[in-house]
Amino acid sequence: MNKFKGDNIFTSNNINMKTIFISHVQKDAPLVVEIAGYLETKGFKCSYNANHARGSIHIGIIKHAIGSHDCLILLLTLKSVDSEELTFHLTEAILNSKPVIIILTGTSSEDFTSKTSIGKTISKATGTVCGNSENVKSLMDIIKTWFQESETCKVGNTIEVFNPFEIRRTEHEEKVQKREPFSRKRKITFSIVLSFCFLLSISYFLFNGFPYSEIVKLDRTPVLDSIGGDRDVDTISGTVKSKYIKKNKIVIYAFTTMWYIQPLDTQPFTEINPSGKWKSATHRGSKYLIMLVEPEYTPATTMKSNPAKNDKVISYITFPKEK
Repeated sequence: MNKFKGDNIFTSNNINMKTIFISHVQKDAPLVVEIAGYLETKGFKCSYNANHARGSIHIGIIKHAIGSHDCLILLLTLKSVDSEELTFHLTEAILNSKPVIIILTGTSSEDFTSKTSIGKTISKATGTVCGNSENVKSLMDIIKTWFQESETCKVGNTIEVFNPFEIRRTEHEEKVQKREPFSRKRKITFSIVLSFCFLLSISYFLFNGFPYSEIVKLDRTPVLDSIGGDRDVDTISGTVKSKYIKKNKIVIYAFTTMWYIQPLDTQPFTEINPSGKWKSATHRGSKYLIMLVEPEYTPATTMKSNPAKNDKVISYITFPKEK
């Protein structure tokens, strides 16, 4: 991690964001040095990943860096438009509700679609993660000014600077405005049908019990990765209903070619604290299984079939949810 020196940080163009993390691939390092240097002259403190090392310790450092900065700038070129590393950085920014600005240079928005891993991450993000809109717009204007003054980028190059979540919000608002409003009669009919369905659902659960997914919940989910393995470690956490906390434990499996116990073979159980919260590291997988188990449960290191099919499993949930 390389941080520029300079303690005299001031507010530029009424921008309250003072610290910026610039996400890039190693091949784009020279361009990042230029962008960061320019932003430093405008009063910002910039950080970026200088050595691109791997491992759980380095991942933890990157997570902390993104979480502690005010904004994430994502530099995308033809070399990085589908980068797993940048997708990870974007995911962390979303989890921490950080404003995101994307710089597309040497490529076009046509290359940045829902087919790329970064595009998919943005399309699946919930909520609006754009921070103070005026602050973000002011920072984007500064970046565009840098491009106009840059000798490195002028030769046969183009640039697009945008806030992906602001675009999503605008598109959503336009779609909502185009919908035809319900007539009064249709609203009444809809309310009656909805009330009937609600009463029917309550009756079903009173007789059959509430679903398992209400007992264990997730509040932080790891990145989905079909390759998995030891190269990347993520975090998963959630809660358990208070009546199930005593003596019981959480067991987590990640799936790639089969189900693997998490976080380690020697550490198969995750403790539940008195408030009902639990948290664990996990290797990445294409899907995850989180089980609330009785004290007598003995977890297997690996399994081909669903580990939740055991009479010692009190409840379980999957991520993504089973259809």
